[in-house]
Formats: sequence, C-alpha cells, structure tokens
Amino acid sequence: MERPHWLSLTALTALSLGMGGLNEQAIATTFNNTQVDQSRFVVLGSAGGSRITILEQVSNARACWQESSNGTVDALMTRFDFTGICARATDRNGYSVRVGGQDLGLQYTLRTVTQGNQIILYAQPSSGSGTLEIGRSRSAASGFNRIQLNPGWYLSRRTFNGQPLGHLYLTNDLSLAALTSASRPIATNPAPVAPRPTTPAPPPAPIVVTPAPQPSRPVGSAPVEIPVPPPASGVVVTRPTPAPAPSTGSPTIVNGIPLPPPPPSVSAPESVAVLPVPSLPPMPLGQTPPGQVGSARPPVFTGAPQPASPLASSLGFSFRVVVNGSSPDVQTRVRSIAPDAFRTVINGQVVMQAGLFRDRATADQMLQRLSSANLQAAVVPVN
Repeated sequence: MERPHWLSLTALTALSLGMGGLNEQAIATTFNNTQVDQSRFVVLGSAGGSRITILEQVSNARACWQESSNGTVDALMTRFDFTGICARATDRNGYSVRVGGQDLGLQYTLRTVTQGNQIILYAQPSSGSGTLEIGRSRSAASGFNRIQLNPGWYLSRRTFNGQPLGHLYLTNDLSLAALTSASRPIATNPAPVAPRPTTPAPPPAPIVVTPAPQPSRPVGSAPVEIPVPPPASGVVVTRPTPAPAPSTGSPTIVNGIPLPPPPPSVSAPESVAVLPVPSLPPMPLGQTPPGQVGSARPPVFTGAPQPASPLASSLGFSFRVVVNGSSPDVQTRVRSIAPDAFRTVINGQVVMQAGLFRDRATADQMLQRLSSANLQAAVVPVN
C-alpha cells in the first residue's frame, strides 16, 4: 500500500498540458535537456513505497533538507512555507527517464522496491523486458532515504526551444540498447532469507575495574576561580539569523548546512506547483522570531491562502491548532505567540495554523495560550 506522503502535484503549466497528448516520437524530437547543478537536488525513496520524490534547493534563504550520515534525509521544507525557496517533484508530471537523447516518459515508469536494507530505484518498461536500475539507497530506514544514482546517471532539466522547464529527467547518455543489454532483473517481491543456525557464544568473563587513585589537593589550598565578566548592559540577545553570502564566493551557511551557490537565472521557466505544508510546533511565548529585533512586528500574509497539505500525517503529526480568521490583526496576535504560524484553508475556511503536534496534551497547551489571548482557537485532527 502506498505511503500517504507521496502527493500528486495539483497544477501543471499550460505547456505541459498541451504536450500531454503527443506520441512518443513527438516527445523525443520536441524536448531537449540541459544539465543542472547536482548538488542542489536530492532523490528520495521511502521503505515500503514505490515512488520517489525529488527536492530542489531553489534559493539559499533556508535549507530545504538535511542528510544524516546513514543516508536518511530530514525534509526541512515540510516545516515552513517553501514558496520560492524549494521545489519538489513527486510523480511522472515532474520527472521521467531520458536515455540516449530520447524522452522515454511514455515507455518507462520510475519505481522503487525495498530489498533488505536498501531501496532500489529502477525504470520499468510498459511492455517487454529491459528493466533499468538507476540507483540505490544506503539504508531502508523509516522516513526518507537518499538514493545515490548509479554511475552514468544524472539529473537534467527538460527544455523547449532553448527555455528550461520544471520537468526533470533521470538521464543516461548511453543508448537504450546498451543499457538494457547490461541490465539485471529487479525482484519486486524478494523472498525472505532464512537465518543460518548459529552456535551461541559463551558469556564473557566479568571485567573488574579498579578505580584509579584521584590526585589529592594540598590541605588548605583554595579552589581555582575563573572570573566571568558580567554581560554588558543594554545588550539585546536574539536568535541568530543566517548571514548573507559574502561576495568572495565562499559557500552560504544556513542552520549549519553549507549550501551551493544559486543557479544562474533563466527566462520564462515553467511554473512548479507547490503545496502548503505544516509549520514547526511554535516556540515558547516571549521569544523573538528569527529576523526580528526588539518589538518589530512580524510580516502580514497577503494573497490567496493554499489548502493544508496531508503530508503532516505521514510525518507523525496528529493534531493541528488553528485560529479562526486571518485579518492583519489576527495574524499579528497569533504570530506574537506562534511566530511560524501561517494562513491555510481547512474544510473550506481560511484559518491561521499555529502549530502541529504529535500528542493532544501538547496541543491543548498551545490552545490554552491562544485562548488566553482572546483568540478563537481550536484543535483539529490531522487527516
């Protein structure tokens, strides 16, 4: 069964809609591709799932993901409004296979399968044989795992008449015949491996640890005191904000994560549909939001809000705390308590989402704080 966090994009550009009915030969001859900065993309798979998600670092405002040493990835972009900062592709509308200069989106479907402690990404033909293995993860832990592309495979962007579009390719420059001749079958339902009988090892002998003698201090000697200077008066302590990238070309550091330089700007890019995502649980009352000093007021959201994303459920969140209304006054009051709050639409009603919580007790604490400020707050289950 598919994991709920594999979401379909809800909007496509007019160009993509217009090209959807073309035959395979038309696609192969109409679209070209151009290479992208590989360090600004990550391909993710999920244990037990069958689809991939591709994240892109569009700007250096905030880090869109953080990778652990074992290959698992924390999708940081799921906890803030990533519009203009990050982009993602979650289905065949956002990515496809390109081999030997041909777009094979209508012939091959990208799939993943979990085998042991790895997630394998492969391209499956719509008919016949010739499955292509594209990459593997280092682990199959719960959540997202980074898929390392096999040698010869890389990401590129679809172009039309020289203009880059939002669609991405899993690309290999070899011919399809050369790749299929070297392909190996992918076991979509691997058989369980029977454990080998083992002889239990004898219990280890107990280890006796003798504490080392502690050095004695001469009688009458006073402890060494380290003077600590008092804090200077009038100093306002705020949470650090990311510094702008220096002009010398050194990498930008965001939340301790080095980010590569932004890609060169292009004209008329294809629009990439994004979905609103849940915010982090709000920080305690009285702390200054990032980027604000003293009594500066938080910005007011304008424009049409987007509906709440169901991705929160797959991340383990069970409750939303929302506040009825989204006027500038309500926004200011809510964000004075929950600085990461933002507008969204739930059940057709515009509300301010003040936070996401995994347990009801913590959600009730935030509900009480908002109600104490005379705000019409409620706890809503995450569907």
